Amino acid sequence: MTSVEWASAAATATATAAVTATAAVTSSAVKMAVEQQPKPGSPGAMTRFAMIKPTLKALNYFAWAWT
Repeated sequence: MTSVEWASAAATATATAAVTATAAVTSSAVKMAVEQQPKPGSPGAMTRFAMIKPTLKALNYFAWAWT
């Protein structure tokens, strides 16, 4: 293999490893978040408003920043 082929193979392997690691971390983070959610109807269950409040705050911030 030429040096260009070696470099290409190394770049491909690095990119593949990075994508695989990112996917694994993301899926485990999502799984943990889902497992930590209390069951519906339990005293610790979040209301719909409490779930969307951070999103509303972020939208409010960006709307204020752009005016």
